[in-house]
Amino acid sequence: MALALLYQLVPSIPILLLLFLLLHTSLSLSAQPIHHYASQINQINLKISHLESILEESDKRLKERDVYLEDCENRMNELSEKIHHLQSALSTMKADSLHAERRDKELEEEVQLLWDTLRRNNFDLHM
Repeated sequence: MALALLYQLVPSIPILLLLFLLLHTSLSLSAQPIHHYASQINQINLKISHLESILEESDKRLKERDVYLEDCENRMNELSEKIHHLQSALSTMKADSLHAERRDKELEEEVQLLWDTLRRNNFDLHM
């Protein structure tokens, strides 16, 4: 349990622990030349360097994706605001159109009344 907690706090420690265990199991306690140990340590250091560079590259790509997602979110918010504005303008236009249609109908009725009155007056004049 303490190892898991330590892993969460310092993620590089498990890599070092793994490398140590690999080194410990691969090296026998028999009398091997020191240069063999040094060679294995150099190989392990190369692997560590390689893994660190992979980690850095992954971290860089992750940060780039975060920036990209943030830009997408900002664009979505801007488009959402624009859509809301356009919907509001459309509602206003519809309301104005309905008002204009009502006014047009009222004017048509008034014109019809005036025509009716004009016809009656003409009829009355000719009689």
